[in-house]
Parts: sequence; structure tokens; C-alpha cells
Amino acid sequence: VDLYPGSEHIARARYQLLMSMRRQMLGCDRDQTITEETLKTAHELTALPECAAYQDEIQKIIMDCNLLLAERELYVANFY
Repeated sequence: VDLYPGSEHIARARYQLLMSMRRQMLGCDRDQTITEETLKTAHELTALPECAAYQDEIQKIIMDCNLLLAERELYVANFY
């Protein structure tokens, strides 16, 4: 993405970056920094017109991130 920003495959590269971030997300009992970064990246991709073909998958990832962050809050509240 950084080396070839004008490539015709930039949308797929951005989507693959998001998918690799998604695979690194940990469970609700672990640090959620990568989940927050994934959510931020997904929101950035929704604003890009070249990623329109992947909008359904991106929206699903956003929902998954939000659910995981909510589970984390419930986990912490349950602990205390």
C-alpha cells in the first residue's frame, strides 16, 4: 500500500491489510489495542471509493470489532 499507492490493486491490498489485522485480534480477556486499530482502519476504508466492492465485508468486520470491544467491557465489569 505504501510502496505502490497508484496501483490498480490498491483496494485489494487495503482489504488484505484489514483482514490480516482482523486475524490478529485476541479474545475479550486480552489486550484490545489491535481490535481498536482494526476498527479505525475499517472506518478509514469505508470512506474510500475504491474499496466499495468490499463494503459488506468491511461492515461485518466493524460489527465484529464493536462486539468484541463490548464483550471486553462486560468482562471487565464482571471481574470487578
